[in-house]
Amino acid sequence: MPVDSPAVVFNTFNFTISGWWATPSVSNEYQALVPDYWVIIYPITYYFIGAYIKEYPPKLSKTKLFVILMIIINLLTVYNYYRCWHGSYRTNVMTNWQSFQFVITTPFFFSLLSKIKLDNSPKAVKKVLAKLSDITLGTYLLSYIFDRTIYYDYFGKWVPTFLERFNYYPLLVLIIYILSAALAFTMSLISTPLTRFILFVIRKIGELISKIKNRKDGLKTQDAIVEEPVPAE
Repeated sequence: MPVDSPAVVFNTFNFTISGWWATPSVSNEYQALVPDYWVIIYPITYYFIGAYIKEYPPKLSKTKLFVILMIIINLLTVYNYYRCWHGSYRTNVMTNWQSFQFVITTPFFFSLLSKIKLDNSPKAVKKVLAKLSDITLGTYLLSYIFDRTIYYDYFGKWVPTFLERFNYYPLLVLIIYILSAALAFTMSLISTPLTRFILFVIRKIGELISKIKNRKDGLKTQDAIVEEPVPAE
């Protein structure tokens, strides 16, 4: 199910608690109005969104994209403030990666990034950015390892209070990103030649099968010619 599916839009309300609409923070339990079991494929949806933006880049200028993005962020901020009214900020389906908030802001953010021209940048900068772009998906997929071990298993026990963790977020994000990117880069060094070798073997096997098939077809043709009866005079 796409990230902007009805599940992550309509499954974030509580219709059973009196006064919930005035103070949504009284409960973090919501009624499931529509199925949400396939929301977990949101990374695939983001991939197709990125592919669409690459194929059909927006014609809006950088200024317009920035203004629209800021308006969306401010509106979502007001909405989140309302949802946390008289309570504390909570992470849930409404604010996670598969939420409608991210699917709205992400295309505008990356469309804005795509408008940045690097034609006059040094070759070293272009090379580094190109490599980071190549390992972006791997970095994201592998970041869970370090996010789980560093943030939850170690840092979460060291700083148990959620609000106090904000003071360390910039450093944590940088450390987790560097480790994830380094691992993704290492795996790309291994996977690239391995993938080429596998494709080479598959191609050779295909060529061998074609040769065997062609040889069998040739033998069948020769047998048919030999066995063809000679017409009587």
